[in-house]
Amino acid sequence: MSKQKNQKAKNNNASQPVDVFEASPWKLYLQVTLFTLGLGLVGVVSYPFFTALSIKMLNKVEIVNAQVDTKFNLQMLYIAAFVLVPLMTFASQKLLKLTSIAQKIFIIVSVFVSGIIFWMLQISSLNQQYQQMLKIKTPFPMKYTFALESLFLEFNLLVGFIVGAIVGTILIYRFNKRLMNVASVVPKNQKVKR
Repeated sequence: MSKQKNQKAKNNNASQPVDVFEASPWKLYLQVTLFTLGLGLVGVVSYPFFTALSIKMLNKVEIVNAQVDTKFNLQMLYIAAFVLVPLMTFASQKLLKLTSIAQKIFIIVSVFVSGIIFWMLQISSLNQQYQQMLKIKTPFPMKYTFALESLFLEFNLLVGFIVGAIVGTILIYRFNKRLMNVASVVPKNQKVKR
């Protein structure tokens, strides 16, 4: 009799989905580490393009080159923004206990979209500031410039990534909660109308 109970318990356990990452968490940590290193490398390679594109998008804004240590600090901030993406995704995954790949991709997409929005907003703000400065009439010609470190482009990108991770996590939490409420209200034998 006890053998039959053990066999039924094994069959019930076998029919339940097993979370691979919970069974072997080192695989998840390895994935996060590789993803972090990969995005860090993307940050290193893409930083010159990011700086060149940002300066190109700043209409007629004259920029004073920063010192070498300041450029290095800005580059490190930019790379840190990319390195944080997988860590924030991992934190959201553990917090919400996500198993759906689509939801993980949604968080990553929301992080990058939010970062781009914050970066574009900062560029737009700098262009407006420069236009306002040019409208000021002085008896002698003035040269208005921005220091590279005062643009805060890398900082805004980082803030955008963090805001995107928070917003993505909240949206998925609310979506999952709503699905659970619908599943608990609708009987199992009745189909949900969409």
